[in-house]
Amino acid sequence: MAPQEIQEFMWGFQPHFRIEARHFVNDALLRIGLPAAPEVILVGFRESGQGPNPICVEPERGNYPSKLLVGAMDAADEAFEERPDRNMITSDARLHERRTRASLENARRRAIESALERSPHGRDRYFFAGRPARVAEYRV
Repeated sequence: MAPQEIQEFMWGFQPHFRIEARHFVNDALLRIGLPAAPEVILVGFRESGQGPNPICVEPERGNYPSKLLVGAMDAADEAFEERPDRNMITSDARLHERRTRASLENARRRAIESALERSPHGRDRYFFAGRPARVAEYRV
């Protein structure tokens, strides 16, 4: 069987990473006595460079196409600007910056989870978005 070409390319080992992450999550759930059927979805938003895909999802031929996430970062930015602690200032500049970044990332994760939950396949499922990491030109 010939390998399939990745259309929504973030990095060359993205399918392998996703499969290993799914095995890890499944094993962890089984060890705590929770038999479940977890899915792992990688979501990447382009941070730099140019290319055809501002949003990538792995698996790209799965139940959660990248078009579901169009507008998620705008919703996250809106939620971030409307957060209750937006006017709070921490006297330590580094701590203030760290807290501000954490609030933005939390808003982004919630926006991704919400977009996936609203999808046709997202009903009756729970989504957990992890902390992002920069991989090549994407925040994954």
